[in-house]
Amino acid sequence: MKGLDRELREALRLFVRSPAFVAAVVLPMALALGANTALFTVIRGVLLRPLPYPQPERLVRIYRMSPQGGTWGGPLSALNFVEDLAPAPSVKSKAAWGWGSASLAGEGVPEHVRLGYGTASLLPVLGVNTAVGRWFSAEEEQRGQHRRVVLSHALWLRRFGGDPAALGHTIQIEGEPHVIVGVLPAGVELPELCDAWVPLSFEPRQLEPGSRNWHFLQVVARLAPGATLEGARRELAEAGRRTIADHPEAYSSFSFVFAPIPMHEDLVRSVRPMLVLLFGAVALVLLIACFNVGNLMLARATARQRELAIRSALGAGRSALVRKLLVESLVLAVTAGLVGLVLSVVTTSALLSLAPDALPRARDIRPDLPVFAFSLALSIVSGLLFGLLPALSASDLDLEGTLRGSGSMRPHARRLRRILVMADVGLALVLLCAASLLLRSFVNTLGVDPGFRAGGVLSVQVAVPTPSGMDMDREHALWRNYAERAVTSLRAVPGAQSVGGISLLPLSGDRTDRLLTVEGERDDPSAERRSEEHRVVTPGFFETLRIPLLQGRRIEDADRAGAPAVVVVNESFARKYFPGGGALGRRISLVSPPTEWATIVGVVGDVREFGLDRPVTPVMYFPAEQQPAGDMTYVVRSAAPFAEVSRRISTALQAVDAGVPIFALRPYESLLTASVAERRFALVLVATFALLALVLAAVGLYGVVAYSVRQRTKEIGVRMAIGADAARIASLVASESVRMVGIGLAVGLVGALATARLLAGFLYGVRPADPPAIVAAALVLAAAAALATLLPVRRATRVDPVISLAAE
Repeated sequence: MKGLDRELREALRLFVRSPAFVAAVVLPMALALGANTALFTVIRGVLLRPLPYPQPERLVRIYRMSPQGGTWGGPLSALNFVEDLAPAPSVKSKAAWGWGSASLAGEGVPEHVRLGYGTASLLPVLGVNTAVGRWFSAEEEQRGQHRRVVLSHALWLRRFGGDPAALGHTIQIEGEPHVIVGVLPAGVELPELCDAWVPLSFEPRQLEPGSRNWHFLQVVARLAPGATLEGARRELAEAGRRTIADHPEAYSSFSFVFAPIPMHEDLVRSVRPMLVLLFGAVALVLLIACFNVGNLMLARATARQRELAIRSALGAGRSALVRKLLVESLVLAVTAGLVGLVLSVVTTSALLSLAPDALPRARDIRPDLPVFAFSLALSIVSGLLFGLLPALSASDLDLEGTLRGSGSMRPHARRLRRILVMADVGLALVLLCAASLLLRSFVNTLGVDPGFRAGGVLSVQVAVPTPSGMDMDREHALWRNYAERAVTSLRAVPGAQSVGGISLLPLSGDRTDRLLTVEGERDDPSAERRSEEHRVVTPGFFETLRIPLLQGRRIEDADRAGAPAVVVVNESFARKYFPGGGALGRRISLVSPPTEWATIVGVVGDVREFGLDRPVTPVMYFPAEQQPAGDMTYVVRSAAPFAEVSRRISTALQAVDAGVPIFALRPYESLLTASVAERRFALVLVATFALLALVLAAVGLYGVVAYSVRQRTKEIGVRMAIGADAARIASLVASESVRMVGIGLAVGLVGALATARLLAGFLYGVRPADPPAIVAAALVLAAAAALATLLPVRRATRVDPVISLAAE
């Protein structure tokens, strides 16, 4: 320990005398370590941190899934939850929930809220308690007893200032009085982030046999003591098969099983591949930085060979020299790690600001003790990585030659420096190829025609309050009345060129599919029950988004309640169900709940509903007058500035009904931007890492070539003295760089091709082994290498042979 303490003090003194060298080592390492720590902070917060529930590993989500497995599962129906899951003994307890939009009124102005509907068992299954008051009781799930509400902590603070006396107050939700019975804790992680929760009270029609395939529920369960996940899979799969066999009227052509998925796995499975990709990229940057700094350490150790030789002559063994050099490397690495830890705090904030909204648990991501431990461990490992080989190489001394002043870098040390540069070049090419592929994929995605024109369009959402228990006719009349008045009012907005409304806007991310029947097709019980996307639109919607009409007509004002039922379908629907043409005049009806036959009166162009990189899907568009909806998004096309038009839209809708809150008023182009957020996030980060890798590789190459020129100054002088011109000298120096870069590119190309296969799931419209992307990356790296070589070559051609030979 005494010797180690002395070496530590010597290292600190040495670095104080060499601030430029310390900066050259600490700066790139701090950047690389900071980036790794920041990304680990995100990965820990999203992928590694357990869910904040008691025994979270016992919690599972239950879905309907294909018997062959798959990456996506469907929700369950009320009867699936109440009856079909009951016989599974591996499930100790289960809970269900749904969510939607609602209007909230009471103390303060009315506002739109995200409303959750949960069973009384939801909090007990999760193991969560309320912060104030209580959760719902089983009796409050019954119709007539269900008007209770539990507020989120944020809503409680916003509307009641955090006053515990808010319990017992009555607020209006969807026009119905609800008594506040509880408040959730701050930051509680329920399955959905909702502003308020009310009891999940099933409507009588949801429990009728005809509604068995009306799937809308999310389900979570806690495994029974001693039950295993595999055992639960077998039991629930059997429950699914038994459901199909017992209810052929609903599921005669369905094939599914109930499947449990660990809750944490369900939460993170969509973002795990992206985060693993980014962590791999930033790890390569750290490796490049280590190789680069290793080159610097080797050059510095070579320059200190006389000092090391004297120590050796005074009795220091090779192990002592290696230990001394390693201590210096570790001091530098820990210093870089501390600087990197500070940088990681800022970098983490930047990462989260760029992250897509789909990143789960983002609001709770922050550095903690495991992150600090990771940063320290990574710094130490990095110090050993960039310090060990230079220490071993530099301690292998030609003692006699060095003390006489004739020693120089041994051949194996020169080879090691070149190998490190080749590794830098190869790893940089891997990252550049990845960035190039992602860039081409991103450009291809942006080049996709969404099927509509979003420029100049503003969208705004409304949710018309509908008290529960209201009969369907009155409910539909209420929705029709509001939609008609809203469209009329928006058409009168100054500057509005066209106006329309739809139940689910393209690229909103939501789905609503309905089972359908085509008139004239033979009713085959063994045939697959077909389900397609269902939309409700007002007249003017297709015109506003400029969705082209291909055949027939659009939805018109004459398509009112009581008029013959009509429907407009998109091109994909017509091609799927009427491949020979002739869709116009054919009739379809919805199955659950059943509707009258609707005649296809028009075919419109396909629209990208779920993402620019997702395939188009068949869609049915029904008139809002004939199939009204309470939740609607209105679109207004206008050439006026956004701020001015948005103010006018708000005023117009408030004039229709001040009790209906409006929300999500934004330019429609923002949805286009959000639809590529995940691709943009991956591209920006990988491109940033690739740029950093490129700079590090170029700096490393420059250092090796410049050092070689200094070492060969006398040789260059002799060559020039016997007649070598500048071009020959330049060729001599550049050839070394060409060899290193060429070998590095060859090795990197192999790595890039292997890595590209891992990127296949992130690419759109481009093959993993895409020649233009790979050639572009290689050319960029070659250009950077040429620039890094240019200055040493220029210095070599200006060597004065007289001065160099005089020194000899």
